[in-house]
Amino acid sequence: MEKIVIVTGGSRGIGSALCIKYLSEGYKVYSIARSSNQMINDLNLIQYQFDFSKDATSDLEKLIITILKENQDVYSICLINNAGTLGEVKEVGNLVYSDIERTFKINTLTPILLTNLFIKETQGWKAIKSVVNISSGASIHPIEGWSIYGATKSAIDIFTKVTGKEQISFESPINVYSFYPGKVDTKMQEEIRDFSKEDFKNVNQFIEFKNQGVLNSSTNVAEKIFQLMHDTIIENGSIVKV
Repeated sequence: MEKIVIVTGGSRGIGSALCIKYLSEGYKVYSIARSSNQMINDLNLIQYQFDFSKDATSDLEKLIITILKENQDVYSICLINNAGTLGEVKEVGNLVYSDIERTFKINTLTPILLTNLFIKETQGWKAIKSVVNISSGASIHPIEGWSIYGATKSAIDIFTKVTGKEQISFESPINVYSFYPGKVDTKMQEEIRDFSKEDFKNVNQFIEFKNQGVLNSSTNVAEKIFQLMHDTIIENGSIVKV
């Protein structure tokens, strides 16, 4: 029986590394991202282009339902909510409504929508079912200029905890987790290092992270996430540091 994983934001960074890792382990992988991943040439990778900030959520719902209907008789199925954005980095008082709305839509509303739909459609399945939300330590560690990003991730964490608690009572529960990947050498880190000190007081600290070689690779993070999902017993609803 097939093993399925659905990855949002699978075109680059941690998302791309997760696609590569799961493909190497024999999974059929669905990537939903703003752009296609040109680095992977594998028949078991099925890619859909979707802009989480602009495209209609009704179209996303239809896509997820289609994927799930195609894969009802499987051994396991996992949804990884990885797509995210740092959003605007400014202190409160200088924030712009449109960016607040966009950041919450990508980081919070979309994962909640997808998780809700995934659970609704698969609750009665006998397969091994799981949802992974890629969160951030910024949800618990306040960083000046990151109020909106931190708030979006905090919201995902409490959503994860409540959903996991709800699932315990089901005969065939869906395991739901939030993972903190740590400091990872991704495009988002590049964007952080490009901010002005006026907008982001801690920019020099992030430049030093890069210069000192403390950033982890996306490949290592993907490996650890896979190991945690397959070799570790984790309580449903847990927040896990990778």
